[in-house]
Amino acid sequence: MSKNVLQDVANVISVGFSTSASVPGGQGVLVGTLFGVAEIDIASTSVAADVPLRVRGAVMIKKAGSLAVGIGDALYWDDSGKVVNKTNTTKEVGQAFSSTSNGAGETTVNMLLVQTVRNATAS
Repeated sequence: MSKNVLQDVANVISVGFSTSASVPGGQGVLVGTLFGVAEIDIASTSVAADVPLRVRGAVMIKKAGSLAVGIGDALYWDDSGKVVNKTNTTKEVGQAFSSTSNGAGETTVNMLLVQTVRNATAS
């Protein structure tokens, strides 16, 4: 007789890390090669603290204002600018499920989070 194995795959996980700068809720966070979106405001701390990060699901995230995004575009995390872009030289973090134009008023994009086990490399 076979048994069914049930797994609870969480969309939000608790991750313990320290950060030298505060992180507002809704901003992306890169911890090693794990990418997530802060569920709450995270205060800067030198002591590792558990915080909730969304690692699966749909999110609205900041992008560069000059970036046009199409549905299905792969998105990568720019950790210095704290925005997503389409440059395949950083960590791939998601896939766009809506399109946005470039321009100062277009500063967010809807994205499905994607966890990859490797960092992207320049092509």
